[in-house]
Amino acid sequence: LYPLLVSIFAPLIGTLAAGVLVSNTFLLGALIFIYKLTEFEFDSDSAGRAVFYVAAFPTAFFFSAVYTESTFLFFTVSTMYFARRRMWAWAAFFGVLCASSRIVGVVIWGVVGLEWLLMHGWTLTTIHKREAWTNLFHALRTDWLNLAIICLIPLGLLSYMVFLNNQFNDPIAFSTTQSAWGREMLGPWTIVWRDLQALFSGNFLSGDIWWHVILDLTAYFAVLGMSITIWRRLGASYALYCIISILIPSASGTGSLSRYALVIFPVFMMLGYWGRIPWLDRTLTIVFSVMLGVLTTLFVNWVFVA
Repeated sequence: LYPLLVSIFAPLIGTLAAGVLVSNTFLLGALIFIYKLTEFEFDSDSAGRAVFYVAAFPTAFFFSAVYTESTFLFFTVSTMYFARRRMWAWAAFFGVLCASSRIVGVVIWGVVGLEWLLMHGWTLTTIHKREAWTNLFHALRTDWLNLAIICLIPLGLLSYMVFLNNQFNDPIAFSTTQSAWGREMLGPWTIVWRDLQALFSGNFLSGDIWWHVILDLTAYFAVLGMSITIWRRLGASYALYCIISILIPSASGTGSLSRYALVIFPVFMMLGYWGRIPWLDRTLTIVFSVMLGVLTTLFVNWVFVA
């Protein structure tokens, strides 16, 4: 979806300028939806802090670069916002676009579907109770149209697969080309353990240490750790989105996880709520801002960050 959006404006202002325009426009929209969603779940103070933490995150400069981060964040947050407001048609519309903006975006289908189930009294904690299944069967009879609309979300990914098949005769080229970046599908636990071993076996004083690996692994464990609290405070749909969104890319490599964590919005919503504690807010503000400055400097000097 991102290259398609850029191509609309490229003939007028050039590809690079079009990319920057699209990225920053959708970043603004994403921040607005993050504010509205966090305000819906918590309060306006938490919403303001969540927006700041997203904008000040160490890899936030990718939002303004010619990358898919801003468009993907916009469509994921907007989809979740409309799902939480039980506006299923709008959730499906933005969900289709979400699934066409990044491969992992199809995960939002399950999130919206779970929200539909929760609205009808079917939860993961009551799955063993007869009442939950009675509610589900009743929902299938009375609210099947909204469920059918939600099931349109995977069309976004399918449309991309059709494009890949037509252009490259490979509908899953997004998977088969991963080896070009030195990634291999070994599973998240194998990949993380391998990178941890390589990290600790290196010499931090004189050896060739890939410092971005530390950032990526920190982001990985931070997202998984926070998912527990997110599950308790925001619910299963938010937490499962966090877990799956970090496990899918880590299944083939830990590289760029600090960038992938940038768009896992429930983490920043939770940080916005925790930021009501003054010392934590000051700590996050200082650490995020300093790291953002350092990593931006590295990035614009052609040093790989994420």
